[in-house]
Amino acid sequence: MANETVGHGLGPTRARVLNRLTEIDGGVGVSSLAKDLALHPNTIRFHLEALVDSGYATRSHEAPKGQGRPKTLYHSSETAPVVDGNHLRDLTQVLVRQLIHRAPDPGRAAEEVGRAWGEEVAADAVPSRRGEDGIGTLLEHTQEMGFTIDTPDAETIAFHSCPYRSVSQPTLSSICQVHLGMMRGYLESAGSRFDVDTLRPGVVCIADLKLRDVEPTPDGEDVVGEPVTADELPPAAH
Repeated sequence: MANETVGHGLGPTRARVLNRLTEIDGGVGVSSLAKDLALHPNTIRFHLEALVDSGYATRSHEAPKGQGRPKTLYHSSETAPVVDGNHLRDLTQVLVRQLIHRAPDPGRAAEEVGRAWGEEVAADAVPSRRGEDGIGTLLEHTQEMGFTIDTPDAETIAFHSCPYRSVSQPTLSSICQVHLGMMRGYLESAGSRFDVDTLRPGVVCIADLKLRDVEPTPDGEDVVGEPVTADELPPAAH
């Protein structure tokens, strides 16, 4: 029997992988799970092996079919916790209200928290995915957070289906600042030539990219831009 939802200690990506494992009878291979979750196979393998090491997943081998090595299948274990994102969202709101909103400059504090997060994500990135420009891996990680993403052009990222869209103001604005800081911290730590100039909130949030050699935003200027207008919205992702 699976354990309770709380206290599993998993990040959002690993929790998502485990959640899918618990829904599949008979085990699943890396390629099938990667396609199912729209993640890179190396990312899936990295998290599956971590789940095995933690005792939350097990391996088996598919019955041989001709020549070649039998495919490895992964299963959730009997000790695997039940996971969903509600407690993480609630925890985020509490932390933002109690910590960031009490800072002298909540906007700057939120971005600094996000930058530290982005640096950690870059440091923990799957080794085979390092050394890229950074944008592709950043988009993949943001999808793992629950966003649906469009890239209308090379300098724009559109974020649909924000997992925090039900959060009320002013907490939502602070979460946007954290997200902006996370992207900036990740891209800088990954050595990308790109940076995020502004993040414009809306039903669809728009991140405007710039080359890192462009003049930086002056200190004290708002880092979250003007809200997105309806005529700027890209087509919704399907």
